[in-house]
Amino acid sequence: MKTIHLTCCLCMALLAVGCATSSQSNSRTTQEIQEKIGSGDYRIDVNMASPRRTRNIPLTSSYWVEIRNDSVFSNLPYYGRAYAVPYGGGQGLQFNAPVEGYEVSHTGKGNTRVSFRAKTPEDTYQYSMTIYTNGKANIQVLMQQRESIGFSGELRTWN
Repeated sequence: MKTIHLTCCLCMALLAVGCATSSQSNSRTTQEIQEKIGSGDYRIDVNMASPRRTRNIPLTSSYWVEIRNDSVFSNLPYYGRAYAVPYGGGQGLQFNAPVEGYEVSHTGKGNTRVSFRAKTPEDTYQYSMTIYTNGKANIQVLMQQRESIGFSGELRTWN
């Protein structure tokens, strides 16, 4: 009887230590994500496009949005309706441009929201990104000359 009682106590102690370690791991990840976003030097690898008028499209090629210093490097596909674009379709969401109005805010749940604008000769883009505590990210892009589009992906954990 004592061995059963001792075994139960040991299991409960291991479970408590495991939960504490998991909690510390999540908070450390949240802190690392916030530091990476705060540094202004990070990249989100995108694996799903969400056009406005059709179903989600899994992406099989390498697409990303990278923020470096005060610039955005956007390498994203575009699916949707264009209102006025250059002959041949233009660059779409594949451009490098200075960032304007860069803002970072944190939600009560530890998620991070980033928003900024970028202008190219072709269009003006408004990016709104939500980076969750597990590193997953959602990106919404509003444009003047095209329908909006969304993307999902993950914050890159290496440099």
